[in-house]
Amino acid sequence: MMAKCKHCPTMYTPKLGDHGYHSIECRFWHKVNKNGSIPSHRPWLGGCFEWTAHCNRDGYGKFSVDGKMVLTHRWVWECANGPIPPGKQINHECDNRKCVRLDH
Repeated sequence: MMAKCKHCPTMYTPKLGDHGYHSIECRFWHKVNKNGSIPSHRPWLGGCFEWTAHCNRDGYGKFSVDGKMVLTHRWVWECANGPIPPGKQINHECDNRKCVRLDH
């Protein structure tokens, strides 16, 4: 039996644990507000893409991937760029810990 993804128009065959999404990317982006706040100290950046689901006590978004909790800003960066090099960190130019916008 086919089902429609909760985030996009894709029809897919549901699997146990897919939460109604055809891909992990759809599950991720369904929890993001792409009309987030504009940083007052850097308005030229435009609006943040703010994580709307669970956050850790430090204010960073967290997300379950293959049964492991990951930080959302790191996960989206690694999806686009590959693993974060050893000794490096991902910084938010917008200073918004919930932001997952790559160019922030």
